[in-house]
Amino acid sequence: MQGRLLFLTAILIGFYSYSIFFLGIFSLINGISIGLVSFTIFIIVFYSVLHHPDSVKSLYVQARKNFFYFFIFLILAVINIIGALGPELGFDALWYHLVIPKLYIESGVIEFIPGGLLYYSVMPKLIDLLYVPALMFSNETAAKLIHFMFGVLCSIVTYKIANLFVSKKLSYLAAIIFYSNLVVGWMSITAYIDLGRAFYASLSIYFFILYLKLRNIKYLLFSAILVGLEMSTKLLGISTLLSFIFVILFINNQNNTLKIRSAFLLGFIPFLIVLPWLIFSWVNTGNIVYPFFTNIYPSGFSFGSFNPLIILKDTVSLFLLSADPISPIYIIVLPSIVVLFRKMPKELKVLSMILLINILIWNFIPQKNSRFILPYLPIFSVLVVWVISKSNKSIKTILYIFTYLIILVNIFYRGAANAKYVPVILGFQSKEEFLVENLNFEFGDYVDRENRVKNIVGNNKVLVYGIHNLFYVDFPYEHESWSNNKEYKYVLTKNDSNMEKGYNLIYKDLVTSTYLYEKN
Repeated sequence: MQGRLLFLTAILIGFYSYSIFFLGIFSLINGISIGLVSFTIFIIVFYSVLHHPDSVKSLYVQARKNFFYFFIFLILAVINIIGALGPELGFDALWYHLVIPKLYIESGVIEFIPGGLLYYSVMPKLIDLLYVPALMFSNETAAKLIHFMFGVLCSIVTYKIANLFVSKKLSYLAAIIFYSNLVVGWMSITAYIDLGRAFYASLSIYFFILYLKLRNIKYLLFSAILVGLEMSTKLLGISTLLSFIFVILFINNQNNTLKIRSAFLLGFIPFLIVLPWLIFSWVNTGNIVYPFFTNIYPSGFSFGSFNPLIILKDTVSLFLLSADPISPIYIIVLPSIVVLFRKMPKELKVLSMILLINILIWNFIPQKNSRFILPYLPIFSVLVVWVISKSNKSIKTILYIFTYLIILVNIFYRGAANAKYVPVILGFQSKEEFLVENLNFEFGDYVDRENRVKNIVGNNKVLVYGIHNLFYVDFPYEHESWSNNKEYKYVLTKNDSNMEKGYNLIYKDLVTSTYLYEKN
């Protein structure tokens, strides 16, 4: 796939999301408006594909020429799509990635949701808003498939970056190394946003390298726009921006005037793109980056974070001990990357610096989750194949063995993890049975078994206490965190069979540990 088609894809996704955003601001979230925007985007995509037949054809031709790598990628994709086709189990998806779009649909408006539960409602949501049409016209599976596709797109970008430095064969291997990461496999079966951010980050890195290589200002503009869309997906995307500005100011060999102009361009355009979300947050909360720097979500910064030993320990833990593991091939190849650094092409050294800067920034994030480093794994994957290309025959053989062995282990691991979705996908198990079997009710999940609560309450709004993940709540409700203190006929509580006087217990579900009360 050509770079221009990838850029067009990224821009169309951003345009689609921001169209939904502005519709929501003007209380126009409904089937007609969302349908018209979706149909318009579909026509543009269809037209673009027709006018870029060579890009689509090249994918087919390359797949035939490199069938071995294509086959491995296909196996990984099939395993991931099995998980994507099943019901959602991801904690954050059931907490806010899907719940907030669902509430936007129900209210018809994009608005701040007060309280201590859905405090992310005013943060940038470029990917989350794609789940609005998914949930409006389908269900959570459509949202999961959207996120799955970002993993595929990011793999294509990994190939494009690698092909700047190594052969097509090794470029395919780089894409597979990235895609076979267990954290990528996990993200591919959830309606999270991290693969969307990784797509924008990696594509911005690709165009940034092209800018340094060819000195064409349009590539710097492309990169700046993509960083802005990454920040509109997740504000942590500012780490990509900071690494670019560092490279421009301290590594790039332009004169000072060009450095300042380039750095200004890199800073101004992303800020302009994410500005509507910052204004939305400020108008509703008085804080442009709410909930950061509030009692709800303190920064967690401490001077102890500068301790080199702590940074080293946390970085090693990231690559070896993460709950959502990153491929060990990166650590295996790391010594060779250090030894061969001086022999690297200038642009590959820049990639290494971008990776290092973002790993350092990761160390200062309050929640040090491996998925937050995911946008930079394409760089590490490229460095791995470059090291392979520069190694002698014996070392190259050993690295190939380790690489393929790790990929094979990850295939079996993800295959075993996703096998539980097969019965529900094939219809041998009902969705409710699957959810009851796999949701963690003690950890805040909920499902209304056999629609018993829904049948009792009818159209009456229920006040919900103690349930954290509300996506599978399928009856009218308000949560305790944003309730307006009205009187409710029904109250649903979690792990609490004691209600104040005036309410009678009318139903309890010991499986989900929930209790339904009715006002006298």
